[in-house]
Amino acid sequence: MRSKSSLYIGLLIIALGVITLFAQVTRGMGMFGVPWGWGGTWPLLVLWAGAAFLLPIAIWWERRRSIAGLVIPGTLLTTIGLILLFQNLTGRWGTWSFLWAMVPIAVGVALLVFYYLTDRPKGLLVAAGINGGMGLLMLMIFSGTFTLLGPLLMVVLGVVLVLAGLGRSDRREWPNA
Repeated sequence: MRSKSSLYIGLLIIALGVITLFAQVTRGMGMFGVPWGWGGTWPLLVLWAGAAFLLPIAIWWERRRSIAGLVIPGTLLTTIGLILLFQNLTGRWGTWSFLWAMVPIAVGVALLVFYYLTDRPKGLLVAAGINGGMGLLMLMIFSGTFTLLGPLLMVVLGVVLVLAGLGRSDRREWPNA
């Protein structure tokens, strides 16, 4: 391939042109109660921005270690773009009350992908697990999945930890400095 930079810029311009053309052609149109035009397609611009960050990793795969950091904003923008597209197409904007938890999940996924693209520092796995796990827990709590079960499990887990901490007589004290 002669110029990967031209390929990258060209693909971005083509995608932006397709989005713009679709928005202009479908102005004033709708399907199944979903408006098109700019009112229906603007989340595609957020997805386009996400692709602008992720595409270089695919194009310059041999340099993935040096450009792996692009996966973090790319994953976040893509996730937010998908959420906004879903809400815009369905009109269910109230789902943002729990779909915001997809953002920390996306951070966890992005850190996990970053881990695999780089030299695999172990701290990234911890950060990915904490972000992804907390996001998943928040998603389940706020989406109603754990309406009663979630708080009950947290109380039981807390009681078990407190009892385990109080019941040990052979535990070590904090070391003196």
